[in-house]
This record gives sequence, C-alpha cells and structure tokens, in this order.
Amino acid sequence: MASAGCVSLFLHGETQNGIYTAPAGLFSCPIPSLPDVKVQDWANEEKMNVTTGGVSFVSWVGVCRIDYNPAHDAPAQDELNRMLSTQLDWYRKIPSTNVYVLHQEMDGERMFAVLVAQKGDLGALTGDPSEHPDLTRAMLIFKHGYYLYAVSASTDDLPGTKSDDKSPKRINWLRQKVTKFADGIKFSQPEVTK
Repeated sequence: MASAGCVSLFLHGETQNGIYTAPAGLFSCPIPSLPDVKVQDWANEEKMNVTTGGVSFVSWVGVCRIDYNPAHDAPAQDELNRMLSTQLDWYRKIPSTNVYVLHQEMDGERMFAVLVAQKGDLGALTGDPSEHPDLTRAMLIFKHGYYLYAVSASTDDLPGTKSDDKSPKRINWLRQKVTKFADGIKFSQPEVTK
C-alpha cells in the first residue's frame, strides 16, 4: 500500500505508512518528503538471496536513491572506490557533455562524493529534444552487513550556485542533505566484523 502523496509503481519491496522496506527486509527508510514523490525499486536475486538492487524516490524537485551491491572481501577503500565507480558508470548514461567527480573525501568509514553531469540532450532517452540542466548528485558510500550502499540525493541546491562550485559552503550543504537522508535508514543486518 502506498502512503499519501506517494505513487508506488510495481515494487519488489513495499511501502506502508510512509516507510519503504527493501526486498528481504534488508533495510527500511522514511519516504522523503518530496512533492508528488514516486517510489521505484529494482532487485536481482540469485538462489533466493538479493544480490543487487536499489530504490529511487523521484519527484519533480529531485531524486533520492539507495543502491546496494554485495561487498567483496577486499580492503574497505577498494570497496568504496568500486561502488563509486559503479555509480559514476550509471551517471554516465545520462546524455551529457561531461560527467565527473567534483568532490570526494572520506567521512569516517564512509566516502562522501559529489558527481556532476553537465547540461545535455534528453532526446536519446525520451525522444524529447529538450536539454536537461546541469545535474549534481551528492552521495555517501559505505559498507553495512554484507552489502555496499550508495545513498544519494540530487534535490534543490543552494540558490545561485553552479554545478562546478566547490566552495566549502556548498559542499557542506550537499553533505548535510545526503547525510540527513542516510541517517534515516534502518538496517536489518548487523554490522559484520572480522
């Protein structure tokens, strides 16, 4: 059942009372308070186990996403870089003149990154000859349980800023937005320690 103000397309997970729960109950999170938000998710399963997946909360003002992939037995920094590379590959599918990492840093055991896709033609994706504006996606990448997570937000930006603005004020604004979203996630798996 979808919550009020939210449209759920065919889902692998479920929504109830403003909460999204991922397949196999891997995690749950509040549905972001975005106008006319639509919930879209995907999951791949192998031998009754969820292997990869994600959920997008899509609105006309932006998108909040949670993507997840199985973690490998590799050093933490290598794993976080692998997930960043996966996210960058996905972002490169957006028709754009240039897609790049604007900012990247470690934030404790999480990686914080800002991706930019400069203005481009939407015609290849939608048949509409219009262009999309510069797009910015702030993300936190981390390991929890047996999965790597990329939690991202591309909602409203600081007024008057450009996509290539690396000022501390803007970077902190973007970090706060994605951290607020990430901090609402509740995991069903405990942390895995070695």
